[in-house]
Amino acid sequence: MNYEKIYKSYVRSVFSDECHDIVRTIMYLQKRFYKMPKEFQNANREFSDEAKNKIIKSIL
Repeated sequence: MNYEKIYKSYVRSVFSDECHDIVRTIMYLQKRFYKMPKEFQNANREFSDEAKNKIIKSIL
């Protein structure tokens, strides 16, 4: 399973559909983490904070 692709896809969709601001996107994901699809939760758990930051920066 390509966790980076899954994580990037969900973050990008929230960023473009809901928030248009990376800080709000991160807060949105944190508040709704347990409502997110299981594959996103698994991907999120696989990455360190540093790896998540790199993925988020690549979206911008």
